[in-house]
Amino acid sequence: MNGEPGHKERGQTLDGEILRLGAVVVMGTIMAILDATIVNVAIPTLGVELHTSISTIQWVMTGYLLAFASVIPLSG
Repeated sequence: MNGEPGHKERGQTLDGEILRLGAVVVMGTIMAILDATIVNVAIPTLGVELHTSISTIQWVMTGYLLAFASVIPLSG
């Protein structure tokens, strides 16, 4: 059986499904970090557009990041 042409040794190659799953997980992690970075960069603009102080916007952002961090363990 080992000499047949389409036979794969167990443990030598990764399935395509496993590679796709890994790519989705990595992309999800990158997008989550990118989201937090974009939101932090936007704090001054949010303060101007919403006509409020930076300290108020920072409290809103702290709440956003706390909610974001509370969901991260559920995604695992």
